[in-house]
Amino acid sequence: MRRAGESPASKIGLNRRLFHPRKLKPSGSFIDEHQPSEFCPRFVRRPACRHGTRFKGRASDDNVDADSLEGRLYKTLKIGMVQVPGSLSEKFAAVKAAGYDGIEMDSPGMDVEATKKAIADSGLPVDGTVCSSHWSIRHSSADAEQRAKAAEDLKHAIRSTHAVGGHTVLLVVGHGNDGSEQEVWDRSVENIAKAIPLAAELGVYIAFENVWNQFCYDHSGGPDQTAEKYVQYVDVFNSPWIGMQFDIGNHWKYGNIGDWIRARQAHRETRHQGLLTSRGTVHSHRRGRHRLPRRPQGAA
Repeated sequence: MRRAGESPASKIGLNRRLFHPRKLKPSGSFIDEHQPSEFCPRFVRRPACRHGTRFKGRASDDNVDADSLEGRLYKTLKIGMVQVPGSLSEKFAAVKAAGYDGIEMDSPGMDVEATKKAIADSGLPVDGTVCSSHWSIRHSSADAEQRAKAAEDLKHAIRSTHAVGGHTVLLVVGHGNDGSEQEVWDRSVENIAKAIPLAAELGVYIAFENVWNQFCYDHSGGPDQTAEKYVQYVDVFNSPWIGMQFDIGNHWKYGNIGDWIRARQAHRETRHQGLLTSRGTVHSHRRGRHRLPRRPQGAA
């Protein structure tokens, strides 16, 4: 889909310069990684998993069974799923008591101070947010003003996520009804790219969710589809701050879910790109440690 010789960065005036993000708060730690990128240029200081100081992760990989999920998989849910009455602190406490390791908030719309208080009161961290306006205010819209608002909403979500110690903003990139696949592709890539320097500065990933938005898959197609277009779309950004938050339930009818996750994981490790998480059951934030069941020979 990407035109030869053209980079999305060139459309918005980004160039390859040294970029040093501000130091994160103690909730996160840094690892240095030489990762050239069009949106997050060379010698980027990239944050390690920001869950490390808040979730009960493994102290060392050396003394843990390789097949163990301890410290690798964390259960979270969205704030909208919490039907417990009371204050935000009471909701957070109920979520933690139910055995969850974190919670996702909605932004724009999140009260940062109330959320920080709820975290302090309950001990339950916010692992990220969902960009709350992405369905109605889309990066793929033919309306330039709507795309500008979508970019501002995404930046707002990144800032508020960082303010409460989260590390990921979930994003629906657009909708296939906004034009041809090429038009949706080009508009959304150019628009989302405008938020990547801020994501790099604050250490917050932008994670694309696979949804029924009629883009990068055939909505009327069969169950033998692959993740190739999704992989190509993420790869276009060439940034460690762009990844995919894969919803296991959303595309099971269109292809083999294990194959889709492995395809994205392989590209992520080869190109040293951003995170891949699995949504709907658990979130994984450990690089290269997925052990997915293989499809038996001859299986449909």
